[in-house]
Amino acid sequence: MEDFVVEYKLSQYKELTKLNENNKSQIFLVQHMQSGNIYVKKILTNYNIFVYKEVQKIDNIYTPYIYEILEVDGRLIIIEEFINGSTLDEILNKEKILSEEKTIEYMLCLCNIMKDLHSLNPPIIHRDIKPSNIIINNDGILKLIDYDVSRNYKKAENCDTIIMGTQEYASPEQFGFSQTDCRSDIYSMGILMNVLTTGNYPKYKKNNGILEDVIKKCIMISAEERYQSIIDLDNDIRKKLEKIKNDNIWNKNIKTKENTTFKNFYKLIPGFRGNGRFKKIIASFWYGFLILALILPSENSFLVDLLVFIVLLLLTALYTNFLNMNNNMPLLKKDRKSIKFFGYILYTIFLLFVTGSILNYIN
Repeated sequence: MEDFVVEYKLSQYKELTKLNENNKSQIFLVQHMQSGNIYVKKILTNYNIFVYKEVQKIDNIYTPYIYEILEVDGRLIIIEEFINGSTLDEILNKEKILSEEKTIEYMLCLCNIMKDLHSLNPPIIHRDIKPSNIIINNDGILKLIDYDVSRNYKKAENCDTIIMGTQEYASPEQFGFSQTDCRSDIYSMGILMNVLTTGNYPKYKKNNGILEDVIKKCIMISAEERYQSIIDLDNDIRKKLEKIKNDNIWNKNIKTKENTTFKNFYKLIPGFRGNGRFKKIIASFWYGFLILALILPSENSFLVDLLVFIVLLLLTALYTNFLNMNNNMPLLKKDRKSIKFFGYILYTIFLLFVTGSILNYIN
């Protein structure tokens, strides 16, 4: 009776064309006989039905909706949403590389669906994140497809029983050394970010842009040294996006002709960049103090006072990130607070050392 129901449901779909075939699956483009809607039909011989049933429950725009899950004669038949668009693989073939901002945009979408998968009990590990398994539809929406090699995480296991996934994107544990978990997908996402922004794998060409630190942490050989959750990765990627937006704002302000007038230029000065009245009052007192200290008579020569004035201005610029300068300075452009703290101390000591040396020379 059950087989009859399955056959009846399948008879409602007319095969239009075969999209792909290998020794583990067949993929067809089909049309529903009554509604006329277009779907994708997948016939799998090597599958985990639990994965597809769990994915079907997920309400997330970044994965295709699964309409039917049918099991018959040792095969799993999936009827899922047809996505009209281009894979990231196809996009890369045309554009060669993507901007870091566009890459971050896609990665945040990917993090969104991965959070849903990894938060299941037990978590679902995709294990095959790569450009050909990510489609950008005609509305610009990312879709993560192909859960054929996905598995659910089992605490009792020490390693995967079957080694699966695409070699270049597969984490070390996918080669049978230990069990894959959420950090295995994070590894693949790191490789993906590198490929999208450089056009190559990290072993051939590493990203040296704003995503450099994120990618490096994602693809550490030891899973213990990677991001421990997709939420941690998502947070760091969002920080990078914020940094890019800030850079774009500053660059736009600097290049705009209106900013050549004092009326707009003062908005670039630390303390006057926002709308906070208290900050403006403090900044006015500070700059007033510096100017008075320079012009009022003192026991020191004018050259000494001028040097101190310049050093204090440089320290002000350093600690207030004037013109976003810190994002281009070694140590300060890192996200780790400990490294930044060390960087501020190092640059401060350097400035004071140079100042002291010059003062000794003058005197």
